[in-house]
Amino acid sequence: MEIKKLISLKSKNIFQQTLHRAAYKLKLDKQEGKLITNDELDTLWDLLNETAGFTYKSDQENVADDKLINFKEFELVKERLNNPKKFNSYFKPSIFVRFPGDESCRISILQFYNYVLRKVSLDQAWVDLAKYDLDCDGCLNEDDLNKYIGDLMAFMNLPNITISFKKFYQCTAVRKFMFFLDSMKLGKIPIINIILSPILTELFELRESEPLEGFEKRNWFSAYSSQRVYGQFLNLDTDQNGMLSREEIAEYNNGTITGIFFDRLFEECQTYKNEITSILEMAVIKKMVTMGYEEMNADDITV
Repeated sequence: MEIKKLISLKSKNIFQQTLHRAAYKLKLDKQEGKLITNDELDTLWDLLNETAGFTYKSDQENVADDKLINFKEFELVKERLNNPKKFNSYFKPSIFVRFPGDESCRISILQFYNYVLRKVSLDQAWVDLAKYDLDCDGCLNEDDLNKYIGDLMAFMNLPNITISFKKFYQCTAVRKFMFFLDSMKLGKIPIINIILSPILTELFELRESEPLEGFEKRNWFSAYSSQRVYGQFLNLDTDQNGMLSREEIAEYNNGTITGIFFDRLFEECQTYKNEITSILEMAVIKKMVTMGYEEMNADDITV
């Protein structure tokens, strides 16, 4: 009788999980349908340019002229959009007054458009990440992030990344998210925290078809950076056991890092028999000192 109860309870839990996932997927599909497309963004920019009744002429070299728009023209742009309901959250009076205006209360169409672009990008990122949330709890664990980055790699500027190196790259990228965003060691990160993190912004730079000069050395997720980290780890791992002891890692940066720093490093990093087990933990030493990232606001997420 007890066995039947256990089987019944297990079946009920499986049914509830399946139902929960189906409802979560339905919610994601609905949110994805509300996302503004690239064509709609192009139309918005064209309408802003056509409707703006004033052009600000800059007297500074290398500064382009900017078109300004008043609130009446602002509302007219929304009316002329093919699907104005999609843009409801962007064409509110409270949004208009966020932007600095001139003496005639006109705002820059470029500033407004960049604001829309940023919001749309964040909303798209939320939907994309939420698709990997198998637990439907609004968080991603290490396996979820690993799958996400593995799929994203097909669209990233990663020359010279071989198939054999792919798993190492995924591990390194995922561990950076976990190291900085899972400070409580819960094993998962809220999606909202990932989106607001400059780490994701840095990762997304690799989707640019024509990255800026010096990108390879500056961006931590670049193929050059990941291969450099791998080489540094191998050079430090003198006993070739795949881990770094305190004595081995003390040779990093020609032995110029203090013992106090390593005390804190070994408190934070996962270790096995007092040796650091992950290549990433060695690589983030620089970032622990030089992060200096700009914070973003949760209000920028609308989904």
